[in-house]
Amino acid sequence: MTGTIEHIDPRELIIAANVRKDVKLKPEFVSSIRESGILSPPMVTHNKDGALEVVLGQRRTLAAIEAGLETMPVYVVGESEANAARVIDQLAENEQREELSDAERLGGYRELAMFGLSAGDIAKSTGTSKTRVETALSIAAVPAAVEAVAEKQLTLEQGAIVADFCSDFADDEELIAELLAAEPDEIERNAPTLRREATLRAQAAVVRADAEDAGLTVLDVPLDSMYVPLPVTDEGYVRLGRYAFPATPSAEISSEEAALIEGVVIRICRDWGVIDGVNQQVAQAVFYVPEAAAEQLVPKQYDSSSGRTDEEQAAYEAERVRRELERQRASDAKEARVEFAVQVLQRKGLPGQWADFAALALAHDARESVNIDGLAEAIGIKSGYPGDTRGVTELALKKRGNRYLLALGFDAAERTLGHVPAFLVTYFGWLVAWGYAMSEFEMELLREAHVSIAGEDADEVVDGADEAEGEAE
Repeated sequence: MTGTIEHIDPRELIIAANVRKDVKLKPEFVSSIRESGILSPPMVTHNKDGALEVVLGQRRTLAAIEAGLETMPVYVVGESEANAARVIDQLAENEQREELSDAERLGGYRELAMFGLSAGDIAKSTGTSKTRVETALSIAAVPAAVEAVAEKQLTLEQGAIVADFCSDFADDEELIAELLAAEPDEIERNAPTLRREATLRAQAAVVRADAEDAGLTVLDVPLDSMYVPLPVTDEGYVRLGRYAFPATPSAEISSEEAALIEGVVIRICRDWGVIDGVNQQVAQAVFYVPEAAAEQLVPKQYDSSSGRTDEEQAAYEAERVRRELERQRASDAKEARVEFAVQVLQRKGLPGQWADFAALALAHDARESVNIDGLAEAIGIKSGYPGDTRGVTELALKKRGNRYLLALGFDAAERTLGHVPAFLVTYFGWLVAWGYAMSEFEMELLREAHVSIAGEDADEVVDGADEAEGEAE
């Protein structure tokens, strides 16, 4: 880089944008500048108006002004040479003085990309992994994610979750707002649930369009289970599935027959179905008819082999839905714990008492390999599978040692917690100590475990669990 040295009144210089937004000058630093002057000239360049703009050395320039220096040496270079160098050096200088926030790193990487540097160039110039730079640049492409990282001081990992969500569901402003309203440590847990909800809403929009194309009226009501009572409307409606034609009291009314009933409407409901081999919530059209039309029908007769009355069948179906919802809550909670475990495994140092945790978990359920998706991969090891577990484990222990033992512990803990209440309490305690934020569902599990262990009055145990949560916070 070529340039010239000039002596300029520091008050005539323009301070360019710095990666760090709050420049703090220590009194001893200003005093040193006052006594010894500027030993390392700041880098400056001519801006579009011809004025000299400081691109490197803002702190030295501000200290010279505060110290009352009449002139100071500056190193004048061309604008094209200065821009990238300024950001790279400022990132390094600010990181050494005081660790930058991820929001500030994001701003720096984004600016370098605007100057034409690739993710690989940025990574090499700043001593950062290419993956981390790519994560930052993916966030930079989504304004809502950039704003969230800055305002909520999110990590790049959390910002990437927001960016992916906003990109995938840009039209669902309500769910995006719900995700952004969450506390930083809740974003990773809430995102999978909201993503499923967004997918469900998209399905509901397709179902609505199909029904309206068929000439059917669609009720404008919340997307709930069919077993959740309808909100009060001007005209009462009942679910057609509970009724049959008098001539065929045990036969279900077909969709074609339902569409011909006077006053029939569609309520879009959430139910459970299998998509790509996975049991999950789906949106479906459910027929409802006015109460007056239902008087021309008869209550559907269920197969007598079930031994249930109509009321008992309705209660059975409602209980089935409740259990499916609980199963989904459990799945969401496990997904959040596994994601947290992956973060722990990727930290620079292992958490306190990790060996005690792993030993206890493996004492309950010892396996030779990690089988939960993501845990082994988090430390660069292939997951185990039947027939090759010993070879996988030997290789893993040789390459990753303690980290693989901790991964084995997490794997065993997830298999054990549903069967051993005392271990659930201990496991959740370790997670909280390592920085995990439990969900409401996990707090319910903790209370139930305390009840099972202590055999005490439920209210007393719940109070104790609440106190424990407060101490953890």
